[in-house]
Amino acid sequence: PGDGNLTPSCVTVTSTATPPQRIVEVAQGFGKNGLVKSICELSQFPPAMDAIINIIAKQLGAVCLDRPLVRAANGKVTCNVVWELPPQGMSPPTTPTQCNQLPFLTAPDPNQPQTNDRGGNNCVVKQLAVMNETKPAGNEDGWYYDDFSPEVKKTCINGTQRAAYTDPAKPHTGVTVKLECLNQTQTVISNRTDLDPMFYNQQVKAPDIGTECDKTSTGMAIADPNARTKACWVNTRPANGPAGVDKRMFCHPLLNTCVRTCSGATDCPPAWVCDQRKETLAITKLPICVNPTCGQ
Repeated sequence: PGDGNLTPSCVTVTSTATPPQRIVEVAQGFGKNGLVKSICELSQFPPAMDAIINIIAKQLGAVCLDRPLVRAANGKVTCNVVWELPPQGMSPPTTPTQCNQLPFLTAPDPNQPQTNDRGGNNCVVKQLAVMNETKPAGNEDGWYYDDFSPEVKKTCINGTQRAAYTDPAKPHTGVTVKLECLNQTQTVISNRTDLDPMFYNQQVKAPDIGTECDKTSTGMAIADPNARTKACWVNTRPANGPAGVDKRMFCHPLLNTCVRTCSGATDCPPAWVCDQRKETLAITKLPICVNPTCGQ
């Protein structure tokens, strides 16, 4: 008393552990983001390090994407988030080793790899639908495509989209996460010279292949399918010619982006092809121009 010294928490053969009161108070001041462990309770440091990593991992709740993805009419993108789990006995107790240990994990399709290079199981994370630029509703957990939240604008420097997770679905310690996508937005910058200047300027851009057609330029949702198709029409005024409307583009019913009709490759941008497959026509009713490097 009076000399400011503290009684050691524990004394070992090699050292003495003195309680660092100020350091503990600072850590506790971070609330759920702080962690206090005593070296007197630990024979090894990995358990404490795993706990620290878990806290850090919870803050890494999203991965920024450098390219936009196609959100279908159901609010989802054609992507899977796959957790590659560690093998049994090679992870902290809080990390799953089987897909059935967490409600938002399921086993991959039979034609997909069931295990990973480490010998652990692969699991698909449930994707949550996002409609009208709102976060997933209800109590379900999983991941979702985020191109609308204030957080994505703050955290994603080189892009405006990310794969985001609800808190319980944020990756655990020892899990390798992979994002597997089938497509991305197919876009073309046409640099047309026949645009009507009465309609288009620096603030209002003419639609093109890949332009979103399910909302207005101010972000308001367009529900009427006919209005969505009209959002892809281009107002034209050729040099020394009358004003007109180019109706070759329409709104894809699933992808909610403008696509161009075609009768052959000559109707499409350079290196693109005219997709006339039955499976495509079953959805679009008309053949459309596609980039063959973005799928079959």
